[in-house]
Amino acid sequence: MENRRMMLLRILFLLGMAVTAGQILYILINGKGACISGSCEIVESYLDLGNMLLSVGGFCYFSLLFGLSILLNRKDFPWAGPAMLVFLLCGMVAEGILLGIQLFFAGTFCSYCLVICSIILLSSLLFSPAWFLRGLLFIAVEIFLMGHMAVDRIDDKVTLDQGTYGVRHCSSPNRVVYLLFSQSCPHCVQVLKTLEGCSACEIRFNPVQEISEDLLPGIEKIPGYDPGINRLFLRLADIHGIPVLIERRDTGLNIIRGEYAIMEFLKKNCFGSGDDSIDSLLPDRSFLGLDGDSSGTCSQDQGVCRE
Repeated sequence: MENRRMMLLRILFLLGMAVTAGQILYILINGKGACISGSCEIVESYLDLGNMLLSVGGFCYFSLLFGLSILLNRKDFPWAGPAMLVFLLCGMVAEGILLGIQLFFAGTFCSYCLVICSIILLSSLLFSPAWFLRGLLFIAVEIFLMGHMAVDRIDDKVTLDQGTYGVRHCSSPNRVVYLLFSQSCPHCVQVLKTLEGCSACEIRFNPVQEISEDLLPGIEKIPGYDPGINRLFLRLADIHGIPVLIERRDTGLNIIRGEYAIMEFLKKNCFGSGDDSIDSLLPDRSFLGLDGDSSGTCSQDQGVCRE
């Protein structure tokens, strides 16, 4: 039974090495990590370390654990067992932090992170159920504390202005609108093209994740913006698709969802009289059979677009 348990443990460590090595290779070939859900970039934006460095660290971590598992049955390495316990517990603590980030800050789950988390949890359970329970206690405390941090963040006068990447000042603005978008969402990109000709609204651009520097030329960039604020707003408002346009009014916020509804709003409110340039970008809604205000959206985690 002991030999079988040790064999399963080594298989898990080898699996962790294979997954992280595969991720490293994928990054080298494609320039970004593999992610089933497409939300890994959002979670990664909360970490100071890049995906490559995290994957290399993960590969080294599982390689170390595999090496320790080889030394466990050798009498001249009595420290291998305690070292294994310490490293597995450290892995659970690190995964607890990542789970807290995904639950309370990113608002989405990273499939790659969850795979690594599952391998570490199963390995800990196999090696020492007692230490596994201790690790779960650490994770519970971490998630509890990070949940309180998220609540404090909401209460600390968080506004959409803190999530504004940049502002396009029009010549005669009659209203202020915020566009919540993602660079990887085609519906968002179409709306961004439309806003290049705006002449009657002040447009504040609020991306849900980091964007490239050359995406929005000619705007006034706001230093220190936080895209997490925009994801937090969408989560609190129970909005699951982008783009979203938010008009600030004296009586509150007017929320317009979806590319096509946003296009129509812009045509009526943000273009000067006689400016028909937006008409060529507006789709024939009767032909497409669209009737909801959320049509023409992408999921927040850059998943499937709803046409």
